[in-house]
Amino acid sequence: MLKFAKSNIIHNSVTAKFFYLNARSKMRKSTMEHGIVREWKSNPYYPNYQKKVDETEITIMSYNILAQDLIVKHPYLYKSHDRYHLEYAIRSERLFNEMKVVRPDILCLQEMQATHLMDFKVKCFSIDLHEVIFKKRTQADLTDGCAIFYNSDIMELVAEQSVEYFQPNVSVLNRPNVAIIAKFRLKTNPASEIVIATTHLLYNPRRQDVRLAQVQLLLSEIDRIAFRGENEQHQVEYSPVILTGDFNFQPGSAPHTLITNGHLAYGALNRRLQFPQTNEETFGNELLPTRLGVTDDCRHFNRKQSMLNRSEHQRDENENDMKNTTAPFKSGLLTHQLNLRSVYDDRTSASTFQNCWGLVDYIFYRKEQTPAHGLVEKNLKLMARFELPTLQQCFYYLPFGGIPNASQGSDHFSLAAKFLLSPS
Repeated sequence: MLKFAKSNIIHNSVTAKFFYLNARSKMRKSTMEHGIVREWKSNPYYPNYQKKVDETEITIMSYNILAQDLIVKHPYLYKSHDRYHLEYAIRSERLFNEMKVVRPDILCLQEMQATHLMDFKVKCFSIDLHEVIFKKRTQADLTDGCAIFYNSDIMELVAEQSVEYFQPNVSVLNRPNVAIIAKFRLKTNPASEIVIATTHLLYNPRRQDVRLAQVQLLLSEIDRIAFRGENEQHQVEYSPVILTGDFNFQPGSAPHTLITNGHLAYGALNRRLQFPQTNEETFGNELLPTRLGVTDDCRHFNRKQSMLNRSEHQRDENENDMKNTTAPFKSGLLTHQLNLRSVYDDRTSASTFQNCWGLVDYIFYRKEQTPAHGLVEKNLKLMARFELPTLQQCFYYLPFGGIPNASQGSDHFSLAAKFLLSPS
């Protein structure tokens, strides 16, 4: 959850009203059907902020664009919709109109259908998104996945990593969901690097354990790619990180808590990862098996090398080392050091309709830990966000969902934010 205070320290509560429209800017806005207007709102912590010489503004957009094959596969989800608004040719133009409003430097897409990738490449090229990284879901009969489009005039791709959540013989990692992680550097300032990740987690509402395992895996991969070493005080240092996607979990859920709080005592929760009732069985201390080499502090046992999808023989060679280490495995407590916070007010925002309106799409970004001031925005400053409609607005204007419609090309709203990036 995004929170602001004069000291820039995280406090317990803040609402979306703390964001205000920068009337002097020429930022565009997007008008939805039924009177909901989406506007760019500036971060009040930086009023009249003068950009420094070494700071570069970048715009990040994340969007679940609704794969056409999924409309065909699950028609019952859209039986009350006007069929015209579900046609790909119509929807794709509305999706692209949204992208033209935002004009991102980096565009993260979920449910990007492989057969429509070239169409999107052509459209995105016209808004200076020249290159794309794509990863399809791993199940053979699924046609969609995640994509990252980026402006190669501004950003140079340093490294990329696709993440397959399916791992053989691991019950909580038996789904075909995927993620993409990419490290970029600014061409105008090569000392400025940033790690961008996007994912689409499992939907099944009953399998919070699977989503938590997927998050643990994803955080360990981000840790490996963003890791820069230790400073003189033996503190871990990372490149700036932005994590986006359709996570299919609600604010306050176990995986959301892990990402935003940096810790989760899952061992004491029930099998649904909720607080247990009296005499109810608890989850226990094992989420991922030790042989994967992913520790409970969401790192790889060997940071330099991922053990995922390696052969059983290769894993067995390292398992004895892992058994004799002090690294945390099967502890019942997950932690990480990425210091991620949400761009949006997670308690009041809505991004999609799943039986009711709620928030399942997020942009998280990294803050820096300092001894004197706690978490601060250092070389990644959040300057503005493209406002999501509130739960109240959606319940009033769109009580039964109703997107895609005449203005919206997807069953999710897009998310976007503007940051200032400076050398790490």
